[in-house]
Amino acid sequence: MGVFVLASVRFRDRARYDAYQARFAGVFAGCGGTVLAADEAPLRLEGDDSPDKIVLMHFDSLDQASAFLLSEAYQAVSRDREAGAVTTTHLIRALDPPIR
Repeated sequence: MGVFVLASVRFRDRARYDAYQARFAGVFAGCGGTVLAADEAPLRLEGDDSPDKIVLMHFDSLDQASAFLLSEAYQAVSRDREAGAVTTTHLIRALDPPIR
C-alpha cells in the first residue's frame, strides 16, 4: 500500500528555503518517490489555515518514505528548510482500493 507525505509550509526566511529547494531535486532523485504537487498559491476552500506552500509526495511504501525522509542526504538539506520555514508534515496511508 502506498503512502503520501503532505507538507504545509509557512515561509520565514525565503532565501534559506530557496537554498533547500535548489538542492531538494538532486536529493529526491532516485529515492523512488514522486512529487505529485507543489503549489505556492494553494486555494483555501475551508478552514482558517492558509500556508504559503503545500507539497504532496507519493511513495510506494512507508519504508520507502521513511528511508528518504530519514536519509543523511535529506537531513542535510533539511537544515535550510527548517531555518527558512515552519513546516507541518503528515504521512497519510493510501486507501486500498481507492474510492472512485
